[in-house]
Amino acid sequence: MRAGLKGEKLILDMAKGTATKRGTSYDIKLQNGGRVEVKYSRVTEPVHGSTCRRWVWNGVIGERDAKDYDVLVLIGDKDGEYHKFEDDNSNFVYFILEKDDIRKMVVPGGKRGWISLNLNPNTTRSPFSIFLWKYKKTANEAVDFFNQLIVEQK
Repeated sequence: MRAGLKGEKLILDMAKGTATKRGTSYDIKLQNGGRVEVKYSRVTEPVHGSTCRRWVWNGVIGERDAKDYDVLVLIGDKDGEYHKFEDDNSNFVYFILEKDDIRKMVVPGGKRGWISLNLNPNTTRSPFSIFLWKYKKTANEAVDFFNQLIVEQK
């Protein structure tokens, strides 16, 4: 729960939106009425002792597909391994997706939908993960995305 709030706070600051009440089908209401869902993941080690690292975001579609948002932001912690692939000084990696694109990345199975991604973009083989890398943003690009939404609403 606390990790999720960390991700929401990052996007609240970027998007200049308003946090929703607990239990709402999205996390942030934008000034233009847009709805944003935020999922945050620490780096995980799927097999203890392996060199493989990944992010896993759970509950992206909600129970019985109940999540109702326009934009999904997936945030992943960067570890020392990931910094080899990106020259961004941020401690996080961002993926920003439109609702219509989510189904192309959700791993089949499970009631609430989940997305998993290997930290190394060069060894990604899953079609779900390959598609997701197209939506990766640096911290500055994420800020620009939300600034553009603010400009468009005026």
